[in-house]
Amino acid sequence: MPNVEEVLLARVSPITCYAFRALLKAIGKSYILQGKREITVFVPCDVAFETLSGGTVYDLLKDTNRLEELLNFHLVPMRLTRFDVASLAAQFADQNNVPKVIRPRAQTLQVETLSIYPLTITLMQEELRVNDMKVYEADCVADNGVIHIIKDILWPPGLSEASFRSACYPQSILT
Repeated sequence: MPNVEEVLLARVSPITCYAFRALLKAIGKSYILQGKREITVFVPCDVAFETLSGGTVYDLLKDTNRLEELLNFHLVPMRLTRFDVASLAAQFADQNNVPKVIRPRAQTLQVETLSIYPLTITLMQEELRVNDMKVYEADCVADNGVIHIIKDILWPPGLSEASFRSACYPQSILT
């Protein structure tokens, strides 16, 4: 079975995911997608990067520390399929003695990312959400992990498209 990077590169459907991998490669972290350690990647599709304001992708590359923080927010150091989310949420409820009759229909987990901020993953029936963003395509399984394709970029607290642009240009140019 191919690794996470190979699965991303092999995608030829209308929703491609080359930009995320290219940004990881630009900061020297593409090894994470090729490694032996299991990883779950919430990959924004290429359209998410194309919809950023003109020049923002280049602005991302100008501040590699903040870019790394942004990309790390999409990486969870464990394998998490929809089944795993349901299982872990049920185990957590059992450990906390939540009676089955009052358990919510949505199963929610907070998971650590490679950044300092956690993600909230919710599974309701078959729909997977991350930080309340719908996962477009879930459970693309690879040797070393799982890929979930999302339509937008997950911005960690304190970062946004505007924060990258303002870090690169004086405010007078932006207004």
